[in-house]
Amino acid sequence: MGNHNDQILNIFNSILKIDGRKFGQNSKEYYGLSDDAKGVQWNIAISKENRNTRLGVNLEGMKYQNWPIAKFIENEKNEMALCNINKIPKADKIIVGFYRDAWQCSSRPNINEYHIQETPLSQLNNNIYTSILNEAHSCLDAGKNYKGRAKQNVTRGGKLVEMEVSPHLNIYMYLPYNSSKSEMENIFTTLQPVYELVIKQSTQ
Repeated sequence: MGNHNDQILNIFNSILKIDGRKFGQNSKEYYGLSDDAKGVQWNIAISKENRNTRLGVNLEGMKYQNWPIAKFIENEKNEMALCNINKIPKADKIIVGFYRDAWQCSSRPNINEYHIQETPLSQLNNNIYTSILNEAHSCLDAGKNYKGRAKQNVTRGGKLVEMEVSPHLNIYMYLPYNSSKSEMENIFTTLQPVYELVIKQSTQ
């Protein structure tokens, strides 16, 4: 299994011509690589449980240059731009995922409330998306004009505790097992309009 996973990660690096940044804590289901961009990223994640592999467009709830996740959410609440591309090729295979990261120093412990929602892009409409965006927005601090982590009560280890949280966006597709370089390149191509949209909405 290790050799197969290494091969997949090497293909990711080869396509982007990078030496990707590793991610994945011991307690997390997925591990993999990102291109380590300070904002919108390409990443690849492999499940430790079932070897499912996802290639995605990733935007974390971190400061970077003035909290791009906040700008993305605010622009999308006004424009619903993702809904406008919900008929691109293979939109039914593209999963729009919003998550709630809890923070303890620089680590992100597991919490029950981690998943906000995962929805196929083809099924994303204004009503569903508004609800998702509102919940994601609540994970940022309104007192800081949404440029900072919020504090929320979350369930960790069976106990309700107050923790800092932030929203996390990952829009991904699954790769076939034993994917070739050309198959991965095709998924990059399919996700390219999403990647460009997320960059636009998080920087303008």
